Amino acid sequence: MPATQLSLPLDSRIVQLANEPRAITKGKAYRSWISEACAFIRGLDKHHLVSLGSEGMTPWSEYVGNDLVADHAHIDYVTVHVWPQNWNWYNPGDTAQDAALEEAWARSLTYVMASVDAIAALDKPLVVEEFGLARDEGSYAAGTSTKNRDVFFRKMCSLVAGLPGIAGLNFWAWGGEGRPSQPKASWHTGDMWIGDPPHEWQGWYSIYNDDLTTMAVMRECAEQIV
Repeated sequence: MPATQLSLPLDSRIVQLANEPRAITKGKAYRSWISEACAFIRGLDKHHLVSLGSEGMTPWSEYVGNDLVADHAHIDYVTVHVWPQNWNWYNPGDTAQDAALEEAWARSLTYVMASVDAIAALDKPLVVEEFGLARDEGSYAAGTSTKNRDVFFRKMCSLVAGLPGIAGLNFWAWGGEGRPSQPKASWHTGDMWIGDPPHEWQGWYSIYNDDLTTMAVMRECAEQIV
């Protein structure tokens, strides 16, 4: 399969083995599990593409124990995630926001390009499967500024659109009409679902239906990628 194409039969689906799995200290067992799971899925339906759901090497590669090439030997396409704030590359509360954003982008760019280089021998597409940035000043409320996030999204889209080794990207995360029930709180029964995992502060990375500038960037991105 050419590295720039994901050619799918009409009846195909994508099966993902996990969300951000890590080998840690069990690399051999981890990769045996990947191989066995892929074989099982393909034995049931050969038209299913199999995705690992890997975040990649992360900034803590020795602890995480992942290896993009070895991990994706039996996987149809490679995935990486980019989380500048989670990885301590960005703080929306910094007073020098322009400098903070530039630093976050520089590190993100280095990370993605290192991933592209690492998998060159695999001749498989790479997808920036998850990436996001918090609202300006760390707010979780609808109607607050998303200027820095919009800049970051636009940069990531331009990168993906301009590199033949990357097949696509996924913005995180659509919250729509949902809103956090209270500031800096995890999800509780009865709360709206707004994209962020239940154990994390709700609204951290949510894209609301009135984030018009962010949606405009996403629309532009879709046009570039297609």
